[in-house]
Amino acid sequence: SSGEYLNGKLNLKLINKTRSKNISIQGMKTTTETLPTEEVFINTSIKGAYSEFITVDVGAVYDMGFRISHDNDTIFDDLFIADGLWFIDTQEANIQYQISEAATKDIDNIYPLERSISVNGSISNNLNIYRSIKPDFGKLDLSEFNTLHFELEGAQALQIVLIKESISEWEAQYKTSFTTTGQSNEIDIPLSRFSNGSGESISIEDIQAIIFRIENGGETQEVNIKISNLEFRTQEDSQDINTFANSTITVSPNPSLRDMNVSWLSDAEGIYNAVLSDLNGRILKDFRGLTSVGHNQIVLERNNLTQGIYLFSIVEQNGVIRSEKIVFVD
Repeated sequence: SSGEYLNGKLNLKLINKTRSKNISIQGMKTTTETLPTEEVFINTSIKGAYSEFITVDVGAVYDMGFRISHDNDTIFDDLFIADGLWFIDTQEANIQYQISEAATKDIDNIYPLERSISVNGSISNNLNIYRSIKPDFGKLDLSEFNTLHFELEGAQALQIVLIKESISEWEAQYKTSFTTTGQSNEIDIPLSRFSNGSGESISIEDIQAIIFRIENGGETQEVNIKISNLEFRTQEDSQDINTFANSTITVSPNPSLRDMNVSWLSDAEGIYNAVLSDLNGRILKDFRGLTSVGHNQIVLERNNLTQGIYLFSIVEQNGVIRSEKIVFVD
């Protein structure tokens, strides 16, 4: 017998030499990378064919070792299955992370990467948050999807990297940068926004992992974020990539009642500094982030700003300055 796990279900191919009509599944599982093991015991009926495929609900699983036994057979099948894993990589840090179980989804046009990760503490070097697609870092063809979706709690500048098996050089991997200024964000990034500077569109037939990268230049930096509901989706792109071709910076909606999306294309990777000021030059908000070659985006939260006209400016590490007037209305 053999099996695989996906989305709360154990998919098994059974070899049933004795044509039994019932099997038991007994073993141990962990629901996340950071929680203790728990027992599993399931009885289920089957058709009794020599070879058949069955699906068994087992709930959330990170890894699971189990034995399949048939009613009329003294020979057991021992199997081990696992999901892709969350983990972090950094140096010179005081960081804790926790993986939490999340509700599984069985929805068309969505490929969920299960569980959420919370990262808290301080860093003085770069921090990489990984989610492998498969437990052995094997590749998966995700070419039927066109969007990366996730929810992010905490204001944070991130570079997001899609690791492809066919690319061995870090510089050639496809990246995009995303900065949030609010505490709760639901994010959809069309895969067409990922670039490696070659001018070639990304193909995702061999994705191994996703990296959420926080850049740090050596100064102590507090990190307090949660990434959840990470999914590949198929959905319509609300903004044509050609929108950026004739503009140094794009803001939408503008005017806005609430938050704004600030997007631009960059020719170089590096640090940027962003400033929001009023028309008198008074700085109301400033922060820094990491640019990727290609598409970059900031979710600019209104917070308590009154209605009026403001100036938003981005200064990239290579000296390029991008500015736009933005308007908040009531």
